[in-house]
Amino acid sequence: MAFKFSALAVVLTISMAAALGQSPASKKAATQKAAQPMASDACDCTVFPIRPEACVRVCRKMSGTVVSMTDNEITLQTAADKANGTNQSFKLDPALQQKIKIEPGTNVTVTYNKSNKVAKSVTVK
Repeated sequence: MAFKFSALAVVLTISMAAALGQSPASKKAATQKAAQPMASDACDCTVFPIRPEACVRVCRKMSGTVVSMTDNEITLQTAADKANGTNQSFKLDPALQQKIKIEPGTNVTVTYNKSNKVAKSVTVK
């Protein structure tokens, strides 16, 4: 009985793939390609909703007050950092480095990649 069920499942899978214009081999290749891990540097954390799932795990937002800013780095102080006496620093994405100049004391939200702490966008609140 189990053999007949398995054979029927294979026939249905092949039939569905054919109906969608996919061969079983191309469907398998697409599944394997989707399962490959994505480099977290390749994630665009500024486009919502964030996809694929690997990027959801590394894209973050943080709001705070700008403590300092250089050509390639921004340093924020959040409410929690203020209580602890610490700051959060982020490298600026090369696309942002020449585009933004923000004065200390400005409230901002930084969208960044958690794996390398690179700010992908900085939005003034």
